[in-house]
Amino acid sequence: MSDTDGVGPSAHDVAARVPVLLGLAYLLGVAAVWLASFGQSTAAWWPASGAAVLAVLAASRRWAWAVGLAIGLVTAASNLVAGRPPDLSAAFGLTVAAESLLVAALVRRHGRFRMESVRDVGAFLGAAGAGALVGGVLGGLAVALLAGGSFWATAPAVVASHGSAIVTIVPLAAPAVRTTAVRARHGVVAQWVALVGVVGLVFGLPSAPPLSFAAMPVLVWGALVHSTRVVAVQLVGVAVAVTTLTALGLGPFAGAENLTDLQRNLVAQGFLVTYAASILLLSATRNEQLLAVEERAARQQLLHGGILDAQVGLVIMQERAGGELRVLQSNARAVELLGGAIPQVDDVGALDAPPRVPDDGDEHVHALRRAVRQAALAPDGESYSDYATSGPDDRQVEVIVTRRVRPSGEWLVTAQLVDVTERHRADLAVRRALSHERRAAERLRAVSRQKDDFVSAVSHELRTPITSIIGFVELLEDEGDLAPGQREHLAVVERNARRLSVLVEDLLALGSRVDRTPVDVDVGALVHRCVEDQLPAAQARGVDLRTGRTDRVHVRFVVEDLERILANLLGNALKFTPAGGQVRVHVRADEQDVRVRVVDTGTGVAPGELARVFDRFYRSPAAVEGSVPGVGLGLALVRELAVRNHATVHLDSDGVSGTTAELVVPLRARRRFPAPAPAGDAVAGGPVAGGPVDDASPDGDPVVADASPVLGADDDGVVRR
Repeated sequence: MSDTDGVGPSAHDVAARVPVLLGLAYLLGVAAVWLASFGQSTAAWWPASGAAVLAVLAASRRWAWAVGLAIGLVTAASNLVAGRPPDLSAAFGLTVAAESLLVAALVRRHGRFRMESVRDVGAFLGAAGAGALVGGVLGGLAVALLAGGSFWATAPAVVASHGSAIVTIVPLAAPAVRTTAVRARHGVVAQWVALVGVVGLVFGLPSAPPLSFAAMPVLVWGALVHSTRVVAVQLVGVAVAVTTLTALGLGPFAGAENLTDLQRNLVAQGFLVTYAASILLLSATRNEQLLAVEERAARQQLLHGGILDAQVGLVIMQERAGGELRVLQSNARAVELLGGAIPQVDDVGALDAPPRVPDDGDEHVHALRRAVRQAALAPDGESYSDYATSGPDDRQVEVIVTRRVRPSGEWLVTAQLVDVTERHRADLAVRRALSHERRAAERLRAVSRQKDDFVSAVSHELRTPITSIIGFVELLEDEGDLAPGQREHLAVVERNARRLSVLVEDLLALGSRVDRTPVDVDVGALVHRCVEDQLPAAQARGVDLRTGRTDRVHVRFVVEDLERILANLLGNALKFTPAGGQVRVHVRADEQDVRVRVVDTGTGVAPGELARVFDRFYRSPAAVEGSVPGVGLGLALVRELAVRNHATVHLDSDGVSGTTAELVVPLRARRRFPAPAPAGDAVAGGPVAGGPVDDASPDGDPVVADASPVLGADDDGVVRR
């Protein structure tokens, strides 16, 4: 009936419930005034207060004030119809509205109204007391100011009559506490019969002895066998019976001749409040116990079911003196993995005479015992082992044993059995695949070595005849009396012989496994020599080959490797640069690296092919279509030689406006030389005298004057002698 977690009922529910409860409050108000003793301004019991609180709880917080206004009007109308003056009726309407709003606000302060725990009941009793106190103050003021009555006589009566009504009626609205407790039907019926009989005998006789306490044991019985809602119904019935019978002059309270009518009413309502509070607290305590027992049972069942139904085998054992093992708990998976040798215990509490692990020759049990012994010898009380089962379905089982001492001095041993068959098979498959892969890799390496040996042998065999061919061609050109046509034929022979010579040298360099010692190399001087070597080829192709600004710097490098790298980069740039194009060589150094950059204005390399140009025997589509001579080993050799010397090389091109090849050599030990003063005519390269040098190199080694050939450069980037 109350809202849940602050979310009130729908407008339809409000429209259906609230009018019914308001009508009930009106009827109860009329009845209460009619049952009031003659000449009294207040009724002995005011059940309309309980119905008013129920009406507010039936609505959401948003509608509470509207329902409170309606309660005030209904209460005023019931008092007016019962014969009370209009002003007093209106005052009583305001009183009931205020106390009902206060009680509803307090019980819904932390969410929905409930009676599930002792804390909930305590909060409700406090709210009922606060509401009855407000009602008593307002009602006493109304009687004193409007009816000329006594405030001190009226206020306690209002507190008692309204408080007992709220305490006994409002619990009807509390949600039922759902438990699985089974109640004996004959016990429920017997309690109802006993309650009716005791109330009738104690409060229904004209001169009954003061035995009002006799109802308490029967109500306690009801709190133990009924739900809180049924208990609330019984409390309402007892309140109605006690109030009505006392008003009719029956029962022990009416028979007390030394009490006034007001005192009799106060005693009767005090009895009802005391009994209702005690029984509600007892019922809440029972609810808490039932819920706690059910929660514990559910948790135990979940844990027990998780153990028994788990895919990991579990055996819990007790180790006593002499190494005796007794099974306390095991699941079906453990029984399966142990070949049925370990019995399964279905009852967790069956520890009086647990089955003993059989001491037979079963391989599974022996494996488990070995694991337990290993755990006993381990410093941390844990062991990890495995065993394989035999039979049509071979399994690989991993055993994890943990051994811990109990407060009683006995040892609790827990064994987990994990079926790792699939993982074991996967590991074997991986190991077999790795073994096959290693053998295949070894075979590939052997084939590669054979290939390299073959290429190296063939190359060595080709080097001598090619050298002879080139030598005899040069001899014929220098000393022979040849016709012009014959000289052209010899030029073709020499050109192709030199191409074969370059190819043989590249093959030998790629297949070479001889480790050469790196030395101090003057990069600028070496670049100068390589440019001079390529000048004839550049002039023949009509390409402008020059060196740009070069830093004088030394690096650690194998001289032959650096020469071949530069020769191949320059040759590659010249091959792909058309007549009228340019090739520039720059040397730049910083604190970390030396960068040799060869920039051409040729056709360039498509961006999609840059990743493949260093592959052996790769020729770009442009080279194939343009019939550019070569077999695709030049750049592959460049990368191989750069890697051998801990350097890197890369190409950059947009595929349209030329290519930039850059060799990056890390600086370990270097010497810097200042560029000499420019002098002489512009040429592609030539020796010049060295200028003054630094006093010392960066690594602290002394540096002497260097007279070796160096290249200088003007600001326009043209190399000059």
